[in-house]
Amino acid sequence: MDKFQQFYTHIQKHPFSLVKHLIGLSIKKNELPQDISLQLSKYRYTPQSFIDDRSGLTLPFKQFNEKTLYDIIEDMNGNEELAFHSLVNSFGSSYHFPLIDFGKVDRGVIDANPLRELSEHWQMSFFVYNSGRSFHAYGNRLIKSSDWIAFMGSLLLLNKPSGFKLIDERWIGHRLMAGYGALRWTNNSSHYKKNPTFVGYLSSSGLEWMQPDKISSLLPQY
Repeated sequence: MDKFQQFYTHIQKHPFSLVKHLIGLSIKKNELPQDISLQLSKYRYTPQSFIDDRSGLTLPFKQFNEKTLYDIIEDMNGNEELAFHSLVNSFGSSYHFPLIDFGKVDRGVIDANPLRELSEHWQMSFFVYNSGRSFHAYGNRLIKSSDWIAFMGSLLLLNKPSGFKLIDERWIGHRLMAGYGALRWTNNSSHYKKNPTFVGYLSSSGLEWMQPDKISSLLPQY
């Protein structure tokens, strides 16, 4: 098996496949225009800094495929990481993927009750990924740009006034300053432990941990 074939096999459990599937379905259902474009960025991690050093990439959805992603990653420097941005643009309008960074928490201490309330409030489910140092989540539908700040604010409300912090507040701060959410898609630098891999599903019924190959049974069908 060559490098691209290995990459293609592993990418099915990666957030890329979810994003590609959900946007493709929304376009087919005429919920999104066909000229939609997605944004990625190459960045270098700078601990405890206001600096958000990124080099942006914009991809029309028709070019958003496994081979393009493979080529982008292969062309990156060893100290660079690739991130997916929440902001999705079309001619004259924009949307956001609801993204969550749970920070450095173990899944055994994640309280599902406020997460159920979040899911019910926004009337959406979330696909959960283990990124090595934290857990990430992706909503199952896009929201209007006008709703994005309210969504980010609702994530902050998941943190208790004192003590345990479920959401990475520094991530919220960086993302509000930038105007879009962003989650890592690679594992090139020594700071991180692994590529994000599907591990669970959050809905108003609760949070269920799953094996990575179960994601296909949860995806809405074309």
